[in-house]
Amino acid sequence: MNNAIEIRQDNLYSAKINSDSRFTPEDKTGDIAEKALEIQRRFADEFRNAANGKGRLHLKKVLRGWTLPWIDLEIPEGTVISDPLDKDGKLADQNKNIQEVIRVAGKVRAEKTEVWVNLGIGGSDLTTQALVWSTINSRHNSLPKEDRGGAPEIYFIGNDFSPEKVSDLLESLHQRNLLTKTKFNVISKSGGTQETLAAFLITREFLIKKLNLKPGEAGKFFVATTGMNDKSLLFQLNKREPFYAMLPVPDGTGGRFSAFSPVGLLALAVTANEKLGESPKSRVYDAMKGIKDAISGMLDQPADSPENAVFQSAMNQVIAEIRKKKTFLIMIVYDPLLKQVGELAQQLYSESVQKFAQGMDFVSIVGSEKMHSIWNGAAEGTGAMRDLVLFVGSKKTDPKRDPVIPKGSGIAGKEVESMEGLTLSKVQQASMEGVMRDATERGILNYAIMIPERSVREVSRLIYLFQSIVAAEGKLRGLEKEQFADGTYKDFTYLQDGVEGYKIQTREILQKLKGV
Repeated sequence: MNNAIEIRQDNLYSAKINSDSRFTPEDKTGDIAEKALEIQRRFADEFRNAANGKGRLHLKKVLRGWTLPWIDLEIPEGTVISDPLDKDGKLADQNKNIQEVIRVAGKVRAEKTEVWVNLGIGGSDLTTQALVWSTINSRHNSLPKEDRGGAPEIYFIGNDFSPEKVSDLLESLHQRNLLTKTKFNVISKSGGTQETLAAFLITREFLIKKLNLKPGEAGKFFVATTGMNDKSLLFQLNKREPFYAMLPVPDGTGGRFSAFSPVGLLALAVTANEKLGESPKSRVYDAMKGIKDAISGMLDQPADSPENAVFQSAMNQVIAEIRKKKTFLIMIVYDPLLKQVGELAQQLYSESVQKFAQGMDFVSIVGSEKMHSIWNGAAEGTGAMRDLVLFVGSKKTDPKRDPVIPKGSGIAGKEVESMEGLTLSKVQQASMEGVMRDATERGILNYAIMIPERSVREVSRLIYLFQSIVAAEGKLRGLEKEQFADGTYKDFTYLQDGVEGYKIQTREILQKLKGV
């Protein structure tokens, strides 16, 4: 299929790889193949059972709420979905939440909003960045608004404690007279994430002072994407100072798995480029189509099929570490506009697998940029002994944005002659193939995942694929534990406890700084 995600694995089996590292067909038979097929059956059962309330409750209880097929594209807009078990209106709310994202984004656009600022950290930041930066012009904020198709400029703060990033952005918006034309989306399930909360409080105070706002008026500049209960500080604040809009961080969904909830989808919708025929609704629906494509690719082919990118990748990573003794996983994203997708994949793996003293060390880098730094160390150092390399790229580039390297430059040399007359996308593809070939020649295990093009639909399919790879790998490694009376389990893959340590230590140091 030309429109399928392609997984290329031949280099894992190359005779140029040392026999201790080289994959053999037998590596993906026996126990690991049987386990992968059983996991695939479990996933398929979960999707079938999600058609009823009990099945959806199960998914939320085991922290796999992110897998829900959030929207049925055949359901007429405005249709109310009901379920006998849906006593509080929370089981069938996914479709409602998605429609609310589209409504809020449409309102933001109708008001001619000039700037959109995302405040969040971790999954509340990376999921949005991965969806947005890979699907808009690489110089989006520098373009005139008409060339952005009416979309606002977009910025990200609250993902660290940098004073300059927050101050410089706010002062810039003030100097450009854009404060009243800016909306800020604060994303935090608890409402108490310190990096995000600090940026929010500073921004709120800045607006109050610069715009001479009365008490409670600052809320109209903010969307709060948060837990919809009193456990959230933002939910509590909304009762006193109502926000422009409130959207939920859904139950049963960790931040790194939240791309296709309001967390990631709102900014995706807001940045629709009308000049390209996009609308908030079309971008959200294209993302949902990408999810359906990813689910089909994961379930329609047997897990042990060489074409099943989810289960083959999960098995590759387990086999590389446990049987081939590899300790380092390098993802080389050979499309710079997919950089944040690679960073999200790194977060998914590190927070889901590696935290349990399992899995390889993981780093995501951009090709060919990092071929002159990190890759040089791997290639010339211990790469053959320690590394598994995963290449990620896209096959097709917009021809209007794919310049040709001119002929007849008058500059002699094979470096110039080999590129003359070719588009940059051809050169980029050749560079990736060259690094793959070089890695194989050096005995470094490597394989590749390629998407047909960098569109909303295909990027969404790729992100959901990485989520599913981590889910499958977690089960292959046994990261689940029976702990409920009804026999259901809490899947360790989706827990996130490691970040609490630095948060506790930071709060203690801050208390000392204040003399408390």
